[in-house]
Amino acid sequence: EKYRNLFENAAEAICVAQDGKLVFLNPMTARMTGYSGEEIMARPFTEFIHPDDRDMVIDRHIRRMKGEELPHIYSFRIIHRDGNIRWVELNAVLIKWSGKAATLNFLTDITDRKRAEAEKRILQGRLHNAEKMEVLGILAGRVAHDLNNVLGVLSGYSEILTVSIPAGSPLKEYATHILKSSGKAAAIVEDLLTLTRRGVR
Repeated sequence: EKYRNLFENAAEAICVAQDGKLVFLNPMTARMTGYSGEEIMARPFTEFIHPDDRDMVIDRHIRRMKGEELPHIYSFRIIHRDGNIRWVELNAVLIKWSGKAATLNFLTDITDRKRAEAEKRILQGRLHNAEKMEVLGILAGRVAHDLNNVLGVLSGYSEILTVSIPAGSPLKEYATHILKSSGKAAAIVEDLLTLTRRGVR
């Protein structure tokens, strides 16, 4: 009676797999999948596994049934009756059931944990990108400072030349072009700094 109470009220799905089907299961197995116990036992258990994880689960089940030593705990996805994908963590052990080899399986729903881990990875990626942008911003600031010093000299001397060279001299036009180009270069540097500051935010 004690074991039955534990089995029927467990927060984990508990089931016995044999010959490709679940031959014994507790109420939580049905709640976790959305199917009735009768529906579950009438179909191969592989039908409830996500297609991308199916081969892995089948391979481990076959090897465990042969007596190979495998990790008892691993995770995979199942498909709920409503179409939603749920992550479960399986703890499986080899047993005898009605005189034949079978596996006793304990499944815990870890969907919320997987979702939290995925969100954490996204946040860590964003933090990493923000740190890279901050480093780039510092580097750009230093480069811009050095460039502005050089551009200041170009701009200053070209401005002096435009004033000093007599009108009509072809050199005055060259000096004017240098002055305009140094101004454009300074604007480009300022744009670079503005974009970098936005990236850091």
